[in-house]
Amino acid sequence: MPGNGNAATFGALVLAGHTPDGRLRGIGSVGTGFTVDARRAIRAALDQIRREACPLDEPPPAIVGRSVWWVDPVIVAEVEYREFAGVLRHPSFRGIRTDKAPEQVKVSL
Repeated sequence: MPGNGNAATFGALVLAGHTPDGRLRGIGSVGTGFTVDARRAIRAALDQIRREACPLDEPPPAIVGRSVWWVDPVIVAEVEYREFAGVLRHPSFRGIRTDKAPEQVKVSL
């Protein structure tokens, strides 16, 4: 999602994982935990993989109607969170995982 002010690179990343039947499901968004340099590097990477349509099975309700820049789901982020109850609660970005493939990110229904 686009950002404002000092976060002009992006405001938050929409997060998703694969369900047991292979669908890509939204599980929330993360807007904290990024350094300025990380925001710039991630934005540069995202600009290379932008797409018009939402790649998720269903857009998460919290972002419907908001300005979102969709990308191909090829980057894996490590996110710390307090609880997963269908969506991540209090997520914080920890880094990009180049050692993991997107298909390895699994979520339960």
